[in-house]
Amino acid sequence: MQKNQTKEFVIGVADCAFFHNDQLLFTGTTNVTTSLEAAMESNDIRAGKGNKLLYSHKYGRTLTATIESVEWNLAYFALQTGSAITQAVREVLEINACVDIVEGIGVLPSTPAEGTDIFCVLPDGAIVSVKASGTTIDLTDKQVTSGVIQATYVKNVMTKRVTIDSETQPLIGKLVMDMDKYKNDIGKVGSIQITIPKFQADGNFTMDFSNDNAAQTNLSGTALASLNEKCTDGKEILGWVDEFNTEEEALTVYDIAVTPTTVSLKTGETCDLTVYGIKGGAYANILIDNASCSYTSDKDTTAKAEKGKITAGSEAGDALITVDYNGVKDYVKVTVTGE
Repeated sequence: MQKNQTKEFVIGVADCAFFHNDQLLFTGTTNVTTSLEAAMESNDIRAGKGNKLLYSHKYGRTLTATIESVEWNLAYFALQTGSAITQAVREVLEINACVDIVEGIGVLPSTPAEGTDIFCVLPDGAIVSVKASGTTIDLTDKQVTSGVIQATYVKNVMTKRVTIDSETQPLIGKLVMDMDKYKNDIGKVGSIQITIPKFQADGNFTMDFSNDNAAQTNLSGTALASLNEKCTDGKEILGWVDEFNTEEEALTVYDIAVTPTTVSLKTGETCDLTVYGIKGGAYANILIDNASCSYTSDKDTTAKAEKGKITAGSEAGDALITVDYNGVKDYVKVTVTGE
């Protein structure tokens, strides 16, 4: 028998989004060095000759994430420093702007700050300073009548700024990473989405500039236990991984279990059924919508069922209700005792 050679794989480039106080702070794209690491904290118990390991107490789990972005985004630094992005007109430096000199006069590419010196590197390498009138500089008294010079000066421009101080703590918010899932024979079939509801950046960052390559900025941090998000058994959640397909499909289960399995009713009484889908393996049971199931009775005058509700009929006795979900069946025995 020929094996199915279809394989699924996940591309290591992810879209990510970070929310602070339920407001979207930034979105971005991360490259293949993005990582998610879960580790158990442990305490080793040792004793005896040779200090042998007798027991390793596993008492907690840590979850860390590292995102290496290929996009420039000032919000990354705001997250790590805990500082707001401020926008204002500020003084910045224009460095080595090329200026054509014609008959001793040149025009700067932008307006210098009032009163600032314009430092000009002349064709022979000498550096002189002049004042500007608007954007115009005059080098006739420097015996420069033509050619190209380089000008460095202070100018006023609108800037966005993140302040890096010594005390502000990094922000805490929700981090979501979304990666495409593919099959080797048909292409993209869905997505893997990782959610950390309470992510605290570690406050460290590196601005990595390399030759002929995009500058990279790292975002790393640790998941904190979320008191607002809990498992069904009450444990606090560090994060979760969702896998979903882009194509709509019926939920695949290998068996169903209907509860209750036996029902005793009087004429006119009703009872609600709950249907669970069983996938087996590492999958938990799944609650199935009653509207997705079909219900038939072998004796409608005794009991009938529709959309997960059994109704006792006028004739006392026993009836067998068949619950069918995509060809997978289970049964409920109903006994009607009369009025």
